[in-house]
Amino acid sequence: MRKVYFVSRNKYKIQEIQPFFEDYDVRLENYELAISELQTLDFRQIVTDKVRKAFAAVRLPVMVDHSGLALDALKGFPGGLTQSFWDAASARFCELVNTLGDDGAAAISALAFTDGKNIATVHKEKRGTISDRPRPGRIFDWDSVFIPEGLDRAYSEMTIEEKNKISQRAVAFHEMLAHIQGRP
Repeated sequence: MRKVYFVSRNKYKIQEIQPFFEDYDVRLENYELAISELQTLDFRQIVTDKVRKAFAAVRLPVMVDHSGLALDALKGFPGGLTQSFWDAASARFCELVNTLGDDGAAAISALAFTDGKNIATVHKEKRGTISDRPRPGRIFDWDSVFIPEGLDRAYSEMTIEEKNKISQRAVAFHEMLAHIQGRP
C-alpha cells in the first residue's frame, strides 16, 4: 500500500476526503503544515507551487488541494483567491453576488501530487449558483452558499456522503488517486 501525505491544516477537508481512499491501495496520512500560497486566480499555479513547498518540508510523497469559487459576474474572480475574499466578505458574500445580478458560479478543486520526481495535477469544476443567503448545515467556508446545478440545496445542507457523490473535489480525488495507483 502506497502512503501519501496530504498536507493541510483544514480538519474539514480531511474529514471530507478520507472516504475517497477506501477504494484505492493508497493510505492517507495527514501532515499539518501551513504553506504560504501564491496570490493568483490560477488554481494550477497555486497547487503546483504548494506541492513543491510541501515536498520540500515533508520529503515524502505529498498531495495538496486548493478549492474556490469562480463567479460568473466577476469573470472568474475570486478563483484561487477565494479564501481571502471569503474571509473579508463572509456574511455579505451572498448580498454582494445578488447585487451583481448574476448568481452563476463554478466550484473548483485543484490537486497536485508529487513523489519528488514528477508533479501531477488535476483540475475539476462543478457548475452551480450562489444562494441568496447562507444556508444552514455543516460549516465549511463557502459550502453554505454554493448550490450545485440541478439541485436546490447547498453543499452545507448535504451529508458528507451526499456531497462526495457529486462534488468537484470527489471527481478530482478519484482521478488523482487512480493516477497515483497507476490505474488508467
